[in-house]
Amino acid sequence: MKEFFSSDLHLFHYNVIKFSGRPFLDIDEMHDELILQWNSVVSKEDTVYLLGDVSLGNPQGTRDILDRLNGKIILIRGNHEKVAMHSKVKDRFFEIKDYLYLKLIQDNIERILILSHYPFASWNRMHHGSFHLHGHTHGSYFLEKGKILDVGVDGILCKTLNVFRPLSLEEVITYMADREILTGIDHHN
Repeated sequence: MKEFFSSDLHLFHYNVIKFSGRPFLDIDEMHDELILQWNSVVSKEDTVYLLGDVSLGNPQGTRDILDRLNGKIILIRGNHEKVAMHSKVKDRFFEIKDYLYLKLIQDNIERILILSHYPFASWNRMHHGSFHLHGHTHGSYFLEKGKILDVGVDGILCKTLNVFRPLSLEEVITYMADREILTGIDHHN
């Protein structure tokens, strides 16, 4: 069982292709590729933390797509969750939260991850190297320092890897390995 992280699928958002520079001809091609890439890495036993902005329309169509995605999905609410909260959709999520403080143990190392839809300037235990994973910015918000990452399908790591899929915990750990711990904006250091 593995953990994955993603954000900002924007299902049924016709303009996201243009606004975010996604290389798809239309919304159907985008949906097909998102499903294909998601299921290429996520198994039915895995957990995906989806950090908001699931869909902007069509509750039944959204449910149909979510039912085709592997894994147990934990939703961290974003600013576009009207469809995700619809009665046809919301029970597809294992849990729904606004924010999550998550402890994961990988190779006998405890890691703390702060999950939210929005990026924070300061987050819990940042001065101890906790990771802050977020969405919302579609790759437009990037700090040179700090263990912070936009895990959205339009975020920097997905762009670097040339993928539109959830990122594994291992990929996040590798990305964070060389990033400096921020201490200057938190009085706890």
